[in-house]
Amino acid sequence: MPRKYKYDTKEVNGKLVEKTIFTQDNGLLHKEILYKFDYNKVGQVSTKFTYRWNVVNEEWDPFYRVSYLYKDNIIVSSYGMWNKDKKDYSLNVKTLDLPKVDYKTIFE
Repeated sequence: MPRKYKYDTKEVNGKLVEKTIFTQDNGLLHKEILYKFDYNKVGQVSTKFTYRWNVVNEEWDPFYRVSYLYKDNIIVSSYGMWNKDKKDYSLNVKTLDLPKVDYKTIFE
């Protein structure tokens, strides 16, 4: 049976700053994923943080972070997963260059 998802979003000054994803089961909502967004001075997404809900501790655990740097005609995205031991995003670090024209596809 496919999962049913519900979304809750928070905007500040017309910009999406948080998006929470819930699963729905028998009329109850269960927290799953939380995205948080930071923006640069010109209003472009600079960082996307992703958290997973920890049912045992009842708190959001860091999962991964993607940072975006805008250069000429490309968006340089840097991805890293949360390292519990070091308390940073240093696991599985990857960098990917995306065409700048894809901004709306990526973030909207």
